[in-house]
Amino acid sequence: MPPVLYTLGYQQRSVDEFTEILRDSNVDVLIDVRETAWSHKPGLTKGSLQGALAANGIEYVHADFAGNPKWIRANADSHRECLDWYAWYLPFLAAGKRVCLTCFERHADD
Repeated sequence: MPPVLYTLGYQQRSVDEFTEILRDSNVDVLIDVRETAWSHKPGLTKGSLQGALAANGIEYVHADFAGNPKWIRANADSHRECLDWYAWYLPFLAAGKRVCLTCFERHADD
């Protein structure tokens, strides 16, 4: 089964709304690519978010190293192609899990 890759920003979302979107999308793993997994928003710091996700059966991984490399962004012809190449770049996606990357921005083009 090929990996499934989503992106979801927490900007203007509560932790409940955020986890509900992930749960409704059947996400298995949330990969937090923030350099510092901290937020002013309640429930969205590393420990709190990890607990909320665990309660919903979603694994949390803090991977500050996992930002999308510049060479991929520079060479992809579309946002979809960029995400497809990025999925290939991240080796832990090969397990066939439904993975979601998160950072602050609500919209992928922000």
